[in-house]
Amino acid sequence: MDTHANVLSSDASNECTSDSTAQPANCKSIIRHDDRPFACFICDNRFTRSSTLKAHMRTHSDERPYSCTVCSKGFRNSSNLKVHLRMHSGERPHICKICSRRFSQSYRLLAHMRTHFDDRPYSCSVCSKRFINSSNLKVHMRTHTGERPFVCEICNHQFSRSCDLAAHKRIHSGERPYSCTLCSKRFMSSSNLRGHMQTHNMERPYMCEICSHKFKRSHRLAVHMQTHSDELPYGCHVCDAKFKTRVPLVKHVSQHEIDDLSKQPNML
Repeated sequence: MDTHANVLSSDASNECTSDSTAQPANCKSIIRHDDRPFACFICDNRFTRSSTLKAHMRTHSDERPYSCTVCSKGFRNSSNLKVHLRMHSGERPHICKICSRRFSQSYRLLAHMRTHFDDRPYSCSVCSKRFINSSNLKVHMRTHTGERPFVCEICNHQFSRSCDLAAHKRIHSGERPYSCTLCSKRFMSSSNLRGHMQTHNMERPYMCEICSHKFKRSHRLAVHMQTHSDELPYGCHVCDAKFKTRVPLVKHVSQHEIDDLSKQPNML
């Protein structure tokens, strides 16, 4: 017993050495099979607890035993269901200490915090554009590859992001899971709900740095900024005309269609 106590109390007992044959039990860098005794028989992944293995097995079977009481959507584990329920309740427990913006999930808050410090550690290997998280980089890479892995089972429309597919499916189902807490009006997407919520107040948080014009929604500001630029990103597919914004382009193309109709012979 004395020898054993001396070994545990020595400085060397807290270090992981590559030439040691008998590693101490508290060596964190060594994970033995007996530390993770529960193994998946399909992919050989190992786990420390049987409950974790049980949850993992659902990734192979697609079993979703946890069901939302509001929309009946199923989930593999209770934690995912808990996060999903915040979509219906509007609960956003994770708060930014800088701007007080609230989020339903902690990883979304972490990504948001990087916007305050312009921390973009993930870089595109093709165009060097930088991103605040790896998932945004992964989605961005699909703009280079053209990959659209998410396919609608009803109309075969393809999407580069799973959230876009989920929003698209609501067009077929008519589902409107996002509800306004003030007037009970319902929406297909959270962004539409956020835009609607601004109709209940006069807040216009998005301001043009050139002319100080303010807008309720960020995309309205983005469209407005093009009026200050010489860039003409919207081109007519019929002629060479180009426009700063989409609205005059739509009107222009409509005029082509009217002209085409007027040239057709009278069938009466």
